[in-house]
Amino acid sequence: MYLRLFERYSKSTHRAGNLCQLVLRGPLDTQVRALLPKILPAMVLAKKMQTIQDLCALLEESVQSLFTPQLPYILSAIAQQPVQHVAGSFMFILQRVYHNQMTIANICDASLGQVLVLILWNSAGASDSTEARSQAFSAVDNIVSALKTHQPNGAASVGSKRPGNAPTPGGSGAIAGGPAARKRRLADKGGDAAVVEVAADGPSPEVVQTLEGSFLHVLDILEIVLTGNRQSPKWAEYSSLLNAQCDSDAVDQGRLLAAIALLFELVPESLHKFAPKVLEFLQSATAGSEYLDESIRCWQQFVNFVGVQRLKPLIPAVVGELLQIAEQLKRQNPVSCQQFCDSFFSGVIDSSCKQHPDVVVLLPALPQWSELRAARAALEKAVGPQKQNTFVERLKVGLQQLENTTQQAVRRAALDHIRDLVAVQRAISPADVSELNTTLLAKLMRALFKFLWESSAWPDDQLKCGQLLGAIGAVDPSRFSRVDLGEAKARIPQDLGSSELLAKRVLAEFLVPNLTSKNAYAFAVQEILKYLQSRGKADKILKDLREDVRETLRPYLSSSYQLIEGAQLLSDTSSFEGVVAQAASLVQGDQRTLFEACLPAVHGNHALALFLMHHVLHHLLTSNTGLGELGKLSAALAGLLESPKHATAQAVFTLVDDMIQRQEQLQSEVPVASKPGDATIRNRQLQRIEQMRRPITSRKVVAASVRCGAHARALQFLEEAIIDEAQSRTVNPFDNPCIQSEDDCFLLQSIYSNLDEPDGVLGALRVGPATVRMRMLQSKHAGRWQDVQACYEEQLSLQAASGGQSSRAFERQELLCGLVQCEQNMRRFESSLRLIQGMDGEDMQTRLRPHAVEAAWQLSSWDRLQQALDMPSAHDSAGDFQVKLGQALLAFHEQEGGLMQSVLKETTLQVTRTLASAARESYARAYEHLLKLHVLSDISWLAETRDASVSKGKSGGTELRAAAPSQIILGRLEATAPTFHTRQLILSTTRVALTDMALTDDAKQIELASVRLCRKHNVPISMEHPSISFAQVSPELASRAQLEWGRLLYARGSRHDALQHMQQLALSHPKARLLGTRWATEAASELLIPKVAEAEFKEAREKLPEYEASWFYHASYLDQLLKEQLTSKKDQLAGNAAREAQRLRRNHSSSSVCPFDLKNLVTFTVRGYLQALHRGNKRLHFILNRVLQLVWECCELDIHKTEALAEVDRQARDMQPWMWYVVLPQLISRVHNPDMRQVFTKLIMSALVAFPHQAGWQMVQLLKSSDKEHQKLGKDMLLEVGRSRNDVHRTMVMYYHVCADLNTLATYNPPQNDTTMTLDKVFPKLVGSFQKPSDAWRVLVPLQSQMTAVFPMTRVRQDRGVFNPFPEMICTDRCLEQVDVFRTKERPKKLTFRGNDGKNYSFLCKAERRGDLRKDARMMQFGTMVNQLMQRNPDARRRNLEVQTFNVVIFAESCGLIEWVPNTRGVRHIIDDLWRRARPGTQQSLREIKELFDRSKDLYETFTKQVLPRHPPMLHRWFSQKADPSVWFSRRLLYSRSQALWCMLGYILGLGDRHGENILLDTESGRVVHVDFDCLFGKGMLLERPETVPFRLTQNCVSALGITGVEGVFRKSCELCMEVLRDRANQQTLLSVLHVFIADPLIEWTSKPQKAQLQDGEEPRGIQQARSTIGDVERKLNGMLNVGAVVKLRAPDKESVLSPEERGKGLLGRDRGVGLSVAGQVDELLKAAMCKRNLSEMYVGWQPWL
Repeated sequence: MYLRLFERYSKSTHRAGNLCQLVLRGPLDTQVRALLPKILPAMVLAKKMQTIQDLCALLEESVQSLFTPQLPYILSAIAQQPVQHVAGSFMFILQRVYHNQMTIANICDASLGQVLVLILWNSAGASDSTEARSQAFSAVDNIVSALKTHQPNGAASVGSKRPGNAPTPGGSGAIAGGPAARKRRLADKGGDAAVVEVAADGPSPEVVQTLEGSFLHVLDILEIVLTGNRQSPKWAEYSSLLNAQCDSDAVDQGRLLAAIALLFELVPESLHKFAPKVLEFLQSATAGSEYLDESIRCWQQFVNFVGVQRLKPLIPAVVGELLQIAEQLKRQNPVSCQQFCDSFFSGVIDSSCKQHPDVVVLLPALPQWSELRAARAALEKAVGPQKQNTFVERLKVGLQQLENTTQQAVRRAALDHIRDLVAVQRAISPADVSELNTTLLAKLMRALFKFLWESSAWPDDQLKCGQLLGAIGAVDPSRFSRVDLGEAKARIPQDLGSSELLAKRVLAEFLVPNLTSKNAYAFAVQEILKYLQSRGKADKILKDLREDVRETLRPYLSSSYQLIEGAQLLSDTSSFEGVVAQAASLVQGDQRTLFEACLPAVHGNHALALFLMHHVLHHLLTSNTGLGELGKLSAALAGLLESPKHATAQAVFTLVDDMIQRQEQLQSEVPVASKPGDATIRNRQLQRIEQMRRPITSRKVVAASVRCGAHARALQFLEEAIIDEAQSRTVNPFDNPCIQSEDDCFLLQSIYSNLDEPDGVLGALRVGPATVRMRMLQSKHAGRWQDVQACYEEQLSLQAASGGQSSRAFERQELLCGLVQCEQNMRRFESSLRLIQGMDGEDMQTRLRPHAVEAAWQLSSWDRLQQALDMPSAHDSAGDFQVKLGQALLAFHEQEGGLMQSVLKETTLQVTRTLASAARESYARAYEHLLKLHVLSDISWLAETRDASVSKGKSGGTELRAAAPSQIILGRLEATAPTFHTRQLILSTTRVALTDMALTDDAKQIELASVRLCRKHNVPISMEHPSISFAQVSPELASRAQLEWGRLLYARGSRHDALQHMQQLALSHPKARLLGTRWATEAASELLIPKVAEAEFKEAREKLPEYEASWFYHASYLDQLLKEQLTSKKDQLAGNAAREAQRLRRNHSSSSVCPFDLKNLVTFTVRGYLQALHRGNKRLHFILNRVLQLVWECCELDIHKTEALAEVDRQARDMQPWMWYVVLPQLISRVHNPDMRQVFTKLIMSALVAFPHQAGWQMVQLLKSSDKEHQKLGKDMLLEVGRSRNDVHRTMVMYYHVCADLNTLATYNPPQNDTTMTLDKVFPKLVGSFQKPSDAWRVLVPLQSQMTAVFPMTRVRQDRGVFNPFPEMICTDRCLEQVDVFRTKERPKKLTFRGNDGKNYSFLCKAERRGDLRKDARMMQFGTMVNQLMQRNPDARRRNLEVQTFNVVIFAESCGLIEWVPNTRGVRHIIDDLWRRARPGTQQSLREIKELFDRSKDLYETFTKQVLPRHPPMLHRWFSQKADPSVWFSRRLLYSRSQALWCMLGYILGLGDRHGENILLDTESGRVVHVDFDCLFGKGMLLERPETVPFRLTQNCVSALGITGVEGVFRKSCELCMEVLRDRANQQTLLSVLHVFIADPLIEWTSKPQKAQLQDGEEPRGIQQARSTIGDVERKLNGMLNVGAVVKLRAPDKESVLSPEERGKGLLGRDRGVGLSVAGQVDELLKAAMCKRNLSEMYVGWQPWL
C-alpha cells in the first residue's frame, strides 16, 4: 500500500528518493510523516478522500489532526493551481476534511504567513524575476479570490479569528490600502475563464491588504530560518517549513534571499510602513552572506521602493550596510564592486546629499577607493568647508541622532558614526577626545549610558557601546562633579497612576526601540494598543507621539500575534521579572489589564521590568491590597538581594529608594485638621510602606551592596544600621563616635577603601576598637607594607607554635593571602609569584589564582602566566578581570589575534553589562568599570597597531604614524582620575604590551611615567639606575630618566645623593642644573653661597631662556635674599636692635654675601618674576600678588621704590592686559598710594580699555567712593581713557548711572510691612522704561563666572595670538519689575536681571548702616586666592577643596550688589524642618530657651540636660533626601570637606557670627556656603557676649559628617587646609591679599577719632589696626592658638571654659600654643569648637544646640 501511495502521489523526480527513504531509513511511521508535505497536497488536488483515509488509518490519526499541521503546504500547492481549480480544492477541504465546521478565512488565518513563505519560496525558483513575480501574484490572487468567493460580503478579510486547535503563528494582521486596480481575465486550458482583480503594474488592493496583514509574520519566519535562531520557540516549526521542500537538510540561502526580494516587489507602495523592521531584518539576513548578488538585490529593492526621501533617519544605517557589502565585493570581485558602486551605492549617496544634506555628516567615512570616487565627490560637495566638518561638530550631530531617535537601527548607525569619529581622532589627537568641553562630554556619556540601559536585548549593541566607552576612556569623575550622569533623580516616574501616560512611555521608550529584536515585544505592543483602542485612547496617544514612532506602531493596530508559554513568567519568582509578574497579579481593577499586556516584553528587558515595577508598586501602596500579600511580595524582593546577578540586586535597591522617598514625602506632608480622611490615607500608605520595607533590612542591603560593588549604598545603609542600633539603646552615636564591633569597623574601612576614599578608611580605623586586626589595617592605610608583612609573619608564627589545629586552617589561608597581597602592594611580583607557587592545596591555588596571573603578566613571564591560568578556578570566577586580562595579554604575546579578540569581546561585554546597571546610579559607581574598558581598549588598539604595521611592512608601505603609541596612551592617561590605582593599572598593562611589541622607547616612556606616578604617591618602587635600564633608548628619553632618578632619590630622603647626581647631570642637561640648584638653596643656606647659587641659576636660565620655571625659581631665590634685607630694614626702623644683631650674626657665620647691592636686588627680583609671566602663567596669581606686595614694601620703607616701579612699568608694556585684570581689585586698593599712583593708574587703565564691561563694575567703587580723593582719582582715570577711547568712556558713564540707580534702590526704605515692591514707578530706568534713547543701558550681568578671567595654563613661551579671557558674555538691559524686600534692619532687596540668554539672574542689593561691604568683597578675593592655592596642591585638588565664592560689586564703601547663590538654604531652616518632621511638638522656641538660660544657675547643666535632649542631631538625614546613595555620598563628602575648609579659614581670619542663617547648604551638591562677613578679624571676641568657640561645629554639624564624626574625612581635610595655608610661600601670597586693608582701611577702623595728634612717623589709627589684624592672622598661620577654651581643667567632666573673671582680665583670645604643629593646632581647635562648656557660654541667638 505504501508503494501504491508514493507511486501515485509523489512527483516522478522524487519517487526513487522517497522509496529509498522508506526502505533504508528508520521506522516507516516516522519517515511517512516526514514525507507528508510532499504527498498530502497531491492527494488533496486529486480529491481522493479514500486514499487520505487509508493513510490516516495506517498512521492511526484522524483526518483533521493529520491535515492541520500540513495546511501551509496544502494551501500553497492549491494557490499555485489554475484559478478555476482553487475553489474546488478549498471546498474539498471544508466539506470532506472539516465537515463545514470551519471557513476558508479560518483556515487561511491559521497559516497564511507560512503559506506566503512557501509561495515566495516556490516562485523564487523560477528562471527569471518576471516569471517569479507573476507566479507569486497569481498564487496570492488565488487565495484572495477564494476568500472573496466564500465571504458573505464578498470582501477578503484575513486575521479576524483563529481556530482553537490551529498552530500559533508568530504574527499576522490586516491593514487596508493599496494602489488602484483593474480587472483582467485569466483562462486555463480546458476550463472557463475566471475574473479576478489585479493591478496593472502591481497587485490588487485585496492582495496588498492580505500581504500587509501578514508581512510581519512572513519577515519573522524568514528571519528565523535565515539567521538560524534556535532560541526562538518557533525554530523547530519554521526551520522544517522549507526543509520539507528541499532535497537536502540545508536551505538554499540564495533562493531565500531571492524570495525576500520578491516579497518587497509584491508590496512596493507599502514597504515604507515597515522600513525600520525591514532594515533590521536585512541587517541580520545579509550580514556575512556569501550570496552577494541576491543581497544587493534585496537592498536595491528596499531603497528603491521606500525611497531616499522616506529613508531619512535610516540613511546612515543603510549606507553603513552597503559599505560592508562593497568591502566584501572588493575582496572577491573588484569588477563587481565597481559596478555596484557606480550603479547603486554612489546614487544613494548622491540622492542623500541632495535631499537630506543635514544627515550627510552622520554618514560613515568612505575609504579612499577608486570605486568610491564619485560618492566621495558628492559628499565633499555637500559638506564643503562647513563647520560640520570638524570633529566636535560631527560628534554633536551624531550625538543628537543618538538621543532623539527611537529605532534601534538608527541609534546603532549613530553609535557606529560616533565610534568611527572617536577611533580616527584617537589616533590623531587623543586629547581632543578626552578634553572635550565638559558639557558636551557629559551629554555624550549620558546618552551612551542610556543607550546601554535600553539595549539590554542587544548584546552586539552593548558590545559596541562598551568599546566606544573604552575608546573615550575613563574620564576623571571630578570633571562631572556638578553634573548628574546617572538617572538618580528620575527614580520615581512622575506619571504614576495614569494608564494612558504609562502606555505612552512604555511604547515610545521601551518597546519601539526593541521591536525588531523579539516577537514578545511586538505582542506587547499589539496588546497595549488593543487596551487603548478599547478605551478610545489609541488615536490620541498615537497623535501625541513623534511621526517615526507613530508610523512604526501603526502596523500593530491590527496584527494578531499570540503569546507562547506566557504563564511560565508568573511561576518564576527567582528572577526580578518573575517578581514583577507576581506583583502585577496583585493589582486590582482596570490597571491590571495594562500591566499584563506589558509583561510579555519584560523578559530580557530589565529596564522595562524596573519601570513597570515602580508603577505596580504605586498601585499596591495606594490600593486595598492585603498586608499579607504585600509581605509575601516584600519577602520575594528581599530574596532577590541574594541573587548573583548585579542587575537584579540593583533593581531591588532602586525600589527601596522609591519606598524611602515615598515615606519621606508622606512624612513631610502636614495633616490638615479639616480633612481627617487625608490623614487616614497617609497613615495607611505609611503602614504599607513599612510592611514592604520590613523584610528588606539595612544589613541585607549592605551585604548585597558589597557583593555587587554598590559601595556608596553599602556605606549609607551600614551607617543607618549602626545609628538605629545605637538609638535603640538610647545612645547618641555622634557624641564621641565609637564603633565597638570589630566586624563593623572592618566592613566600614573596606567600603571606604573600595570607594577610593583613604580619609574615610582612616576615620573608620580611629573610631574602631584597638585590636591587632585594626592596627594592621592602620599600617595598611599608611602604606607601611613592611610592617604589615611583619604582622602577618608574626601571626603565622604564633599559629604554628599553637599546633596549627585544623579549625584554624581558614585563618591560616587568610594570613597567607595577606602575605601575597603585601608583596604585590610593594610591587615585588617575583617574590609574590614564588610565594604562591610554594603553596599547596587546591583551595589556596583557587584563591590566589588572580594574584598569580597578575604577578606573571606584570613580569612578562609568559610560561608562568600560562601556568597561573591553568590553576584551579572557582565556579564563580568566570568574570574575574585579572584572569581575563592575563588571557588577553597571553594571546597578545602569542599573536593569536582571533583568540585575543574573542577574550577581549567577551570581557568587554561582561564589564559593559555590569556598567549598564552601575551607571544608572552614578558616574562614580560606574568608574571602576569604565577603567576596565579603558584598559581593554588600549590592548585592542595596540594589537590593531601591530597588525597594521606588519601589514604595512609586508606591502612596503612607508606611511608614518600620526603619533607614537606612548604619546597616545599618556595623552589618554592625563584625562583619567589622578589616583594611583587608576593610572597604575593602565600603565602596567600598556608597558607589558609595548615591551612585547619590541617598541623599546615607547615601553620605557610608559615605565618612566609609572615611576613618576609611584614617586608622587609615595609608593615604594624599585628602579634600576637609568644608565643600565635606559641604555637602549633615545638620548632625550635617557636624559629624562636621569632626571627622574634624581627626583626619586630626593623623594626617598637621599638628598645628598640626589644633589650629587644632578650636579653630574647638569653638564648635559640644563633642567638638572636648575633642579639641583633649587634643591640646594631650599635645603639649607650653607649648601651654596649666594654667589655660587646666583651663577648656577643664571646659567640654567641662559640654557633655558623660554622656560618659565628657570626665571621663576631664580627670582624666588633673589626674593629670599631681598626679604632678609627688607626685614632688616623694618627692624632698624622699629628699633628692634636685638633681632637685627641676631640676623647679622647669622649672616656672618654663614659667610653669605649677597651678590647684588640692594638696588639691583630689587630690580632683578621684580624683573625675574615678570619675565617668568612672559613665558608662562602657571604661577600667575602668586607672582603678581608678590610683585605688588614687594613694590608696596619698597614704597613703605622708601627702598629703591623708583627703580621697582620703573621695572614694573617697563615689564608691563609686554604683558597682556588680562594679567593685570586678574589683580585689578588689588591695584584699585593700592592706587591711592602717591608713589604708586602713576604706574598703577596705567595698569588699571590698560585693563579698563581691554575689558570695559568687566572692569567697569570694579571701577564704580572709585567713582562713588565716600572719599573725595578716591572719587577724583577715578574721574581722572575716566577722563584720561576718554581722550583716546570714547567708546570706553561712554561705557563707563553708563555703568556709573546704572550703579547710581542701584545705589539709590539699596538705600530706599519701603513701607515697614511690605515684603515686595515694583520698580516701574520708583525706578523706571531699571526696568527698561526711559523717556529718551540716551537713557537706555546694557551692562554685563556681574556673575562670578562672568567676572573671572579664564586662561590656558602655559609653562613655556608660546604665541598665544588673540586671546579672549571672557569667551562668553551675558548682558542685561533691564531688571524684572518685582523685587523682594527682606524684613531685616537694612531692608535689602532681591533684584533680578533678565539676561540676553533668556535666563534670570538674582542679586541682593544691600546697604550697610554701620558695616563695610568691602569686607565681603575682600573675603571673596581672599577665598579666590585660597582656591588657587588649593588647586596647586595635588592632595587638596584631589579632594576638591574649594571655597564657594560669589561676586560682590561695591558701589560705595557701605553699599553694593551681592550675587545670589542659587539652590541654597540656611542650615537653621533645614534642621527645623527635620525636627518638625521627625519629632513634632518637642522643640522649644528661641524665647523659651532664652528664658531657660536666663533662669539657669549652671549653663552647662541646662545646656546638656535640658536643651540638647529635646533637640537631637538631625542634619545627617538631610543628605539622603531625594538622592540615591552615590549622590548622598558625594553630597556628604563635599559637605565634610567644604565645612573643614571654612572652619580653618574662619579661624585664620577670625570669622564670627556663624549662626544658622549665615551658613547655607547647596541643596544640589551639599557644599557649605558662608555669607555675611561683617563679624571678621576676631570681632566676635569683642562682643558684649564674646564668642567662645573658633567656628561652628555643633552637634548637627558633627552628625552630618557621618558615623566617624570629625575623624577621617573632616580631620584630614582640616589638616590639609591648614597645611596649605601655613605653607611659607602661600603665607606670603595670602598676606599680600590682606595688605589691601593697610592701603585702604575699613570704615570702622578709620571712623574712630584719634586720641592725640600723630607724632612723626606714627601711622593713622586705621593703618595701625590693619597691621595689628594682619599680625594676628600671621601668628595663626605660624601655629598660634587663639580661642576661648583654656587648657586648665576645673570640671569633673574634663571640659572647661573661661570664667567671667578670667574674661574680664582679658584672657579671652590670648595667644597660646606657640608654634604648634598642623595636627596639634587642628586638634586643639576641634576640641575647643566641640567643647560643650564653650557652647553653653555662647549667645542664645547663636543657637549652639542647632
